[in-house]
Amino acid sequence: MSKLKLIAALAVIVFVSNAFSQSNGKLPGNEQGFYTTSDGTTPTDKYSVQPKNTNENPEVTKLVKELNLARRNADANKVNELQKKINDLTGARVQEGAVNSDQQQFIDWSLTDYNVSTVLPWNNWGSAIGVAQIGASAGTLYAASTQWASGTGDTMTFLTSTNGGQTWTRNWSTNFVSNTDYNANEIDMEIVYDGANTWAFIVAGYYDYATSSRRCWLWRYNITANALTSTQIVFAPNPATNDYYCPRITSDGSVYTTGLAYVYVIASCDSLFGGTNHWLKQKFCYLASPFSSITLTYKNPNAANGCWFYNSQPNPAGKYLSSDIAYLNNSGTDRLITSFQMDYGSTANPPAYNIVTAWSDNYGTSNTGQFQVAEANTSSGAKIAFTGGSSAYGMIVYQRSFNSSDWDPYFRYTSDRGTTWSAGGYVDASGDRQRGRVEIYAPYVPTSFRIGYNQEVSSTPQAFLQKFDTTSNTFPSGNRYQVSNVTADTSYGSIRPCKKTGADDCVAIWRGLASAFTYCSYNCATTVGVVNNNQTPTAFDLSQNYPNPFNPSTNIKFAVPVSGMVKLVVYDVTGREAGILLSEQMNAGTYSVNFDASQLSSGIYFYTLTAGDFTQTKKMMLIK
Repeated sequence: MSKLKLIAALAVIVFVSNAFSQSNGKLPGNEQGFYTTSDGTTPTDKYSVQPKNTNENPEVTKLVKELNLARRNADANKVNELQKKINDLTGARVQEGAVNSDQQQFIDWSLTDYNVSTVLPWNNWGSAIGVAQIGASAGTLYAASTQWASGTGDTMTFLTSTNGGQTWTRNWSTNFVSNTDYNANEIDMEIVYDGANTWAFIVAGYYDYATSSRRCWLWRYNITANALTSTQIVFAPNPATNDYYCPRITSDGSVYTTGLAYVYVIASCDSLFGGTNHWLKQKFCYLASPFSSITLTYKNPNAANGCWFYNSQPNPAGKYLSSDIAYLNNSGTDRLITSFQMDYGSTANPPAYNIVTAWSDNYGTSNTGQFQVAEANTSSGAKIAFTGGSSAYGMIVYQRSFNSSDWDPYFRYTSDRGTTWSAGGYVDASGDRQRGRVEIYAPYVPTSFRIGYNQEVSSTPQAFLQKFDTTSNTFPSGNRYQVSNVTADTSYGSIRPCKKTGADDCVAIWRGLASAFTYCSYNCATTVGVVNNNQTPTAFDLSQNYPNPFNPSTNIKFAVPVSGMVKLVVYDVTGREAGILLSEQMNAGTYSVNFDASQLSSGIYFYTLTAGDFTQTKKMMLIK
């Protein structure tokens, strides 16, 4: 046979991905989503959800429409006037000025010019990353991280990178003056442009040992002017038995770029009821004038229950409610949409592992619609994202159990502004076990979403980034990147994906397990060659190729615990050699090789790894 050109272009774990199949036999579940009826309830033959309070005051509806128009026309005076009228009519509670701001001490790091290759060399609870998408600072990356301190108040640090994540400068830190711990992975950030200045809005959840309660904090930082304000978010009612946690933040800065953007916050609430029972709710507030004096407006669309969305029956203690919030412009109307999921199952309503999305088209005055995603498998940590502008496209991602020992990052998407959601599919169908939280990032340009997750590679947790293509509703070939070069932590500092400028826009931050440091990976899409993850494996191993079946390329991983001669060869079904991928002296490590079979015909092939006395063969299928 003629000599075949077999390309072994190495990549940082670059896999071909199929959003709706899985190589180990996994198929999309038979879950179904469904509409609610016009009165806000769900069909009786499906799961039911507590009806929303959708009775709207006609005057409020009229004023909201006028407010939409005034914001689009950049009429600040009219906006303030209409917002006050709406607040008066709806009974919204307004918090003016910072609350308990003396509980944080400020350290200005901009005077030290302290640049590091890692993001932060400290033990952190969690991190968030963002990018200036418009304005003079467009392309600049920003990171926020919560760090643990023994026996005293924990620290929040904000950093900037102007070279795509290669180096980071610490701008400032704040720390609690009392004994307070941040909650693991409870941090979120939104970057907003007001027409002249770039701002960072950050929220984080923390535990206050003095009151034995969970609370939420907000930082507002004018990056351009280096001016910081922060405040506790005081939801109402605020009894000592209530816990507030899992804050998430978004804005409509993708549409309003002349100083009239709003910033929105959702948080989970655990409200003790009857001694041992717990009502789990979502609390909502927003900043209607985020660039002037810090003022939070609290609204409860379900006024009788004091929340945005809630379980209609109580849960036992210890349940965690994952909340998230996103913004989109619905044909000229501003829409806020939230996701609500009880981690690892609910004993109340919504039932089991279902995910509820609820939206408001009038700035949280009422819930104007909802959709319940029926999920049969054990799952947790749902996150929601839209691209922010007029695009109708959005995604939900979460961790989902395939069986008792196998977890996967899973997704749903919508192309109709959240009215319905897809049946779902695997973010990563490799068969490796996913661990920890799944996160999502949506750039303003509505062409792709970035999903971050931790997954085992030869039993070693690593951090991965995937790109989702909204034109094909798939994870295209070559868009899966291993971004960690040391073992990744799966309990704290979950990977947070982002998008930077340049031909290679791949960037993410994550936490190492051994060091507990926060790291940034950048330009991960253009790394080529045999990739060694710098871990020394304990045994020889040859992984199943991924994807399988494949066309025309696939990825083969293997591990060698000692240095020596390594040979990786492909054979056809008759046993004839179809190509040699590797035959060289190699150091101990875990490697990844990309096999391009574009010049081979469809059929079954075998690949054999030989290293010292170790030999192992596996089968793969090429389908053209």
